[in-house]
Amino acid sequence: MLIRAECVSCHMEAHPACLEMNDEMAACVQTYPWQCIECKRCTVCSMGDQEESMIFCDRCDRGFHTHCIGLAKAPQGSWICQQYCGSQGDFTATPRRTAGRKKAAATS
Repeated sequence: MLIRAECVSCHMEAHPACLEMNDEMAACVQTYPWQCIECKRCTVCSMGDQEESMIFCDRCDRGFHTHCIGLAKAPQGSWICQQYCGSQGDFTATPRRTAGRKKAAATS
């Protein structure tokens, strides 16, 4: 069975690999109301503004404004949210994904 990620807001569908999602993330986004990069809102404040301060969890793909979670700036490299994924053990680092996902979503 071919898994697709579907945005709960705009209903855009894409293959997880086209969105640079590993198998773990692809399975995770099936478990909650996932939003594509164009529709994504901060998990804490529910706002989609201030894109320059939005970071994405490399395990669950939820978005967070840095200031909403008490960070002065975006961390370098991979980042795992403490709200949903911090207690799930070790994580294999992947390259940081931000603007590249907008491009992938636009071409899907």
